[in-house]
Amino acid sequence: MGKLFLLGGSGDIGKAIKEKYEENGWHITTPSHKELDLEKDELISNYFEKEDVNCIYDVVIFSAGWNQPQNYQEINMDTINRSMQINSISLLKVLKYITPAMINRNQGSIIAISSLYSILSRKGRLSYAMSKHSLNGLVKTLAIELAVNNIKVNSISPGFIDTKMTSKNNSPDKINEIISMIPMNRLGTPQEIANLAYFLGIEDSNYLTGQNIIIDGGFSCGGFQK
Repeated sequence: MGKLFLLGGSGDIGKAIKEKYEENGWHITTPSHKELDLEKDELISNYFEKEDVNCIYDVVIFSAGWNQPQNYQEINMDTINRSMQINSISLLKVLKYITPAMINRNQGSIIAISSLYSILSRKGRLSYAMSKHSLNGLVKTLAIELAVNNIKVNSISPGFIDTKMTSKNNSPDKINEIISMIPMNRLGTPQEIANLAYFLGIEDSNYLTGQNIIIDGGFSCGGFQK
């Protein structure tokens, strides 16, 4: 099949995406945090400017992310800048190295794993919501500019998914409360996100670009309104 460059392959959603593409015969490159540190632009450059790094890929999936819940009155600019860098700006820097080959071949797919907080927000999620709103703006603009090169660019916004991050940032009581507000009455699974990420990477979705696809069990339709 094709070649996938996956960022964030060690997280629960990233692992599920990796497994989905692997079972369909794709060759996958997924650098670790030590190999490719997204926190600073120069560290990204250091990775891609090595002689043995291949920048020819059919699909790029950005599943990396950082979330440090803090209220507005507690937050500082270091937290905001780190969140913006890891969750949004770093993707733009990575694509500067990968998209030239896509443009030259006149094909490609870029998929960003965004968040429900790219369209909504919540107390304590200021820096995260800012970064994910920014990520969606990046996706939409790139979709417009790269469409002429037959490159589709989309984002996936998961709702509440059964991952370690969800457990880390929410107490068991809070998770049960959240589930009660989801029309499907359960958390989503990483595999469900991976299935959508795979669809967006293959030819079956060739006319789909510039979209932020929400996958949240109906929560954002108003399920949280009691």
